[in-house]
Amino acid sequence: KAMGDDNPGFVQFHPSYDYTDFVEGLRTIKGDNEQIRFERKDGMFKDYCKDAIRLLNEKSVFIWNEIKNSNYRSDGFSYYLTSNEIIVIQRASEDNMELSISKKEFQDIFIAFELLSYKYQETEDIDRGLCFFLQKIKNKVFWPFFCVLFDKLELSLQPYVFIIDEINRGEISKIFGELFFSIDPGYRGEIGKVYTQYQNMIEDGDVFKDGFYVPENVYIIGTMNDIDRSVESMDFAMRRRFAWQEVTAEESYANMIENDVEFAGIKDEIKARMFNLNNAIAKTEGLNEAYQIGAAYFRKYLDYQEKGKPFECLWNNHLKGLLFEYLRGNRKAKELLEKLHKAYNKTSIDKQPVHTNEGQL
Repeated sequence: KAMGDDNPGFVQFHPSYDYTDFVEGLRTIKGDNEQIRFERKDGMFKDYCKDAIRLLNEKSVFIWNEIKNSNYRSDGFSYYLTSNEIIVIQRASEDNMELSISKKEFQDIFIAFELLSYKYQETEDIDRGLCFFLQKIKNKVFWPFFCVLFDKLELSLQPYVFIIDEINRGEISKIFGELFFSIDPGYRGEIGKVYTQYQNMIEDGDVFKDGFYVPENVYIIGTMNDIDRSVESMDFAMRRRFAWQEVTAEESYANMIENDVEFAGIKDEIKARMFNLNNAIAKTEGLNEAYQIGAAYFRKYLDYQEKGKPFECLWNNHLKGLLFEYLRGNRKAKELLEKLHKAYNKTSIDKQPVHTNEGQL
């Protein structure tokens, strides 16, 4: 488990993976006298969401302490802290308006502002977010104060990315359960709370005691091979909750090889071999662009670079078998495989293909 966009959460689905692993479930533990008993435990995704919320709350505490130890006057506003830790914000105008907020209220306002700033920074739907924020401060007059204050502190909300590798290999309905609702972009945050299957067993003090929700700044990325037959088992309820983006051959090469120093002396030859092979695959009877080979296969070159003829090893040990399976049942399989081999052996680019078989959900 890891946090933040630099070290995302990660899990790989497989046919045996289930709700207990992903959300929560009963696990056996050793109790007193070596007796075995059951205890509810968070799954990987729920635990990840809990950490994202915890870190956001810790940040709000830090900001509170920054406010306590600073003096702020700007744009007609000032504030002071009372002995019982109440912030009183004053507007320097004829009406002498004041807003009194507690530490907890301030932290809620900070989190609301952070989520608002992050969620709507690249959209025109700011009115919706503004209404959400103003519900927290209960007075739009003080909106400019928080805008300037938080901007002064140079705050930014860190996205938390949870990656599901081979998302199509798991039984989606069994793994996600009632989370189909809460992962929907329109129901993120507390407004999308759901009661999980083990809700009655959640302990007091747990952030999800009153229901589970996915924080607005948690992103789910699923990866898959889009020619795998298991893709067909993904129901449309799950499909519509994701945006779909194909990773092309050019993109996989640029991301995985082009700027990697380990490939500095050989990247041009890899590019030529990969793109020539993919071009030939696209033109092969019974195949199409969906069967093209991404850069992940060509990274295996490193496994053979200390041996003689590494590209030949790469072909014989990895590519030949895969392509043979693609062609299985084709009466001209042997002939077509030889054509693909010749394309692979070309070290100058004929024509760059535009697709790859590595998909991303």
